[in-house]
Amino acid sequence: MKKLRHRHLLLLLVCCLLLGGSVGAQPGFMNTQKFLKANSMWALGDKTGLNFNVSPPATFTSALTPATGGMNIPGLLYVLGNDPLYGTSSVADRQGQMLFYTDGVSVYNANNLVMPNGAGLKGGNPGELSVLIGNSTLQSTCVVPFPKDTNRYYVFVLNAKEDELNIMPDPLTYSIVDMRLDNNKGNIVTGSKNLVLDTNALSGAMIAVQGSNCDVWLLVHEYGNPVFKAYHITEDGLDPNPVLSTTGNQLQGPAVCNIACSLLGTPLGPTFSTLDNMAAYGTRTTMSVAPNGRLLSVANFVPFCLTGITYGVSGVLLCKFDPATGVVSDGIVVDENLQTASVAFSPDNSKLYMVHNSVYDSLGNGTAVGFPIIQDMDSVTISPYAYYQLLQYDVSSYNATTITGTKTIIDDNVKTSEFSTLRLYNDKIYVNNDPGAFTRGGDPTGSSVWLGVIDKPDAPGLGCAYNPKVIPLPDKLFYTFPNQVVFAPDPDTTGNNYKDTLVCSAHLNGAFPEGVVLTAASGFDSCLWDDGSRNPVRSITGPGKYWVINFDRCHSRTDTFIVRHIDISFDLKDVVSCYDDSVKIDVNIPDPGSYGYQWSTGATEGSTYVKGSDPVWVKLTKESCEASDTAKVHVYNFKQDLGENKVFCMNDEISFILNANIPQGAPGVAVRWSTGDTDPSIRVTDTGTYTVVVRSEFCSGAGSMNVSRELCECYAVVPNAFTPNSDGLNDVFQPVVQGGCLLAGGSLRIFNRYGQLIYNGDDILKGWDGMHNGKTADVGTYFYELSFEAGTHHKKHYYKGSLSLVK
Repeated sequence: MKKLRHRHLLLLLVCCLLLGGSVGAQPGFMNTQKFLKANSMWALGDKTGLNFNVSPPATFTSALTPATGGMNIPGLLYVLGNDPLYGTSSVADRQGQMLFYTDGVSVYNANNLVMPNGAGLKGGNPGELSVLIGNSTLQSTCVVPFPKDTNRYYVFVLNAKEDELNIMPDPLTYSIVDMRLDNNKGNIVTGSKNLVLDTNALSGAMIAVQGSNCDVWLLVHEYGNPVFKAYHITEDGLDPNPVLSTTGNQLQGPAVCNIACSLLGTPLGPTFSTLDNMAAYGTRTTMSVAPNGRLLSVANFVPFCLTGITYGVSGVLLCKFDPATGVVSDGIVVDENLQTASVAFSPDNSKLYMVHNSVYDSLGNGTAVGFPIIQDMDSVTISPYAYYQLLQYDVSSYNATTITGTKTIIDDNVKTSEFSTLRLYNDKIYVNNDPGAFTRGGDPTGSSVWLGVIDKPDAPGLGCAYNPKVIPLPDKLFYTFPNQVVFAPDPDTTGNNYKDTLVCSAHLNGAFPEGVVLTAASGFDSCLWDDGSRNPVRSITGPGKYWVINFDRCHSRTDTFIVRHIDISFDLKDVVSCYDDSVKIDVNIPDPGSYGYQWSTGATEGSTYVKGSDPVWVKLTKESCEASDTAKVHVYNFKQDLGENKVFCMNDEISFILNANIPQGAPGVAVRWSTGDTDPSIRVTDTGTYTVVVRSEFCSGAGSMNVSRELCECYAVVPNAFTPNSDGLNDVFQPVVQGGCLLAGGSLRIFNRYGQLIYNGDDILKGWDGMHNGKTADVGTYFYELSFEAGTHHKKHYYKGSLSLVK
């Protein structure tokens, strides 16, 4: 008998639990001791520095001096004169001892001396009014240690194009410092100085961002185009071909700077009258990275404008960064009305802080008062202080409108300069709170330079605990903090990742299925299995413990697979309904209580009842494994009904056919009659009981019929005398009825010669015993009436006559 059954083999590899921990896992790179120590010595401008190896940070003396040129108005402002020093970088060793620092022009060793080959770097913006103002690129330098090398460092120097008057040669160059040179005080390697990396116009933003594979990305931004350039630094060297990413609104360039005039005119004179038409000079741009290395921000500031020229407001650009590929994407603008030169992320990556030129908001037309307002160079009007707002934004939504709506003013009266920067270090954000950048000595509270601190930058709103005056600094001229030093991640090993791997199969009777494979983790260069094989895909033949080590040049990871096997094997057999009624179907499987059941009938137990010929299926589940099977219900009617028993009259002929019921389509049917016949039909010619049994492999049915004879009609003889003398002979008057005759409805009445009824009975076979009124009746003649039905045909008989009672 053909069965309709659905089976399937399910190979399910479920890695459902990581039980292990990490060995040497990297925290957020800004919180590693390696990063904190390397960035613990901040070389600032005007021979000033900060040592963060002690608490509170202490000042130290550096060799850095402000840029020179132009004219200095003592006691009031540094303008066209000793310009603050921007864009420094400094790096310390793993104990926090200074190694070297740079201003983009020279590289100084820990003894504050220019390295023997350390002078003559291409910093200082020589094309941008250098006769008047010195280096003004806020992130003009960046130091990146060689990956997997504790002695060598890249020193990148950026000369930004910050206005239309600026024509920059070799915008991006680099040199290589080897700390083993000059008796371990360090020097620039001969032949590795001022190497040109990019000749295209760039903005003033340059930072290093940690990659995800023991590498570092150096990020810069084109001037005039919304294009990021990511230079890849690996242990194999510096790739001169950057990854290009176009995203976000352009935040610097001619669209913002809007140069409207030139410096044509007579040479500078005492009245400065020829500068009446001078427009804004140079935008200031910086870039920041979140501690997770996956968010970037670009800030832009147009520093000042002269008569009739207003600020260019451009907001802050927020982008996503992929440390694996160097791609910058999904740029959005945070609050288009922002004027800020620097931003900083909170340690948890959710907040963005900045110092905003609030004067733009208050005047509405963007007129700058933070810098001198020069209406007439013969009569200089100078704002005594620069007032700004310290703002906080929640960027966790990464939606421009939502972010703008989270704006919180932390401090509405920050006294600082337009170009002062913020920097995250050791879970705090430091603010250069310098109101005297243009009005030295004008702060009545004492020192004009303070280090402000946001103590809890992860907290929303005023809970961030900003204190504008935490550390007093010498009354020195500087605007920006040094660029941060970013290391490539150290090689790390993640071990003991136990993966509970469940292999499911169905209907294999416990055998482990073929074709089961384990796969090493993706994203690695190679792997090694416990059996010595190196193919990423490994076939296995049974349950057990298997491990693989995954490698690349930066990471290794051990995965241990605990392989278990569950085979759900059962045979849902076809069922037969022998009498076209409900039939029970069972799942025969060991330990049936450990499975879940779902039948097509809706039942959820190990068995169900079905009726009809529709196929029935069941699905069994155990943990994450499942198996199903389908059975057909064969419906046959094996009922044998030979009919009612037959009765023939005594003299009638017996002859008829009995037929067995043979179910249509039933296989292997056998018939056997009680007569010994095996044909489906027999002829009956005699009395008796006839039985038939019809059998098959699955069903049987039986039936029977009784054939008999009977007296259909019969007769009665009535005597004409009797002798009720108790001699046992003819003592009762009764009719003599044919033996075996069926009697019904009888009546016997006796009358005397006077017509009186002396006996009335309904049992004619009992008869009259001659008694009347308790004694034997007199001898004489009597009369009787006898009626009854006789035979199976119930023929009515009626007799009357006389009888004699004789003694």
